[in-house]
Amino acid sequence: MSGRECSRRELVRRGETMKGLNDRRRTLNMRRLLAIQNHDKALQAELELHLEEVLEQIRCLGSHS
Repeated sequence: MSGRECSRRELVRRGETMKGLNDRRRTLNMRRLLAIQNHDKALQAELELHLEEVLEQIRCLGSHS
């Protein structure tokens, strides 16, 4: 989450849901695939960063601690 510690409480406060995060993950993966197919390395790298952020949010929201 951009260098900050994951905060489940913050994600819930912002209204993030597991469904919404998974939808965003799928969208980023599709866009990344298009970037790979179009040999757009810069866009691919940017999307991978966003994907890592979403995956961290999914891990955080899924944790029960």
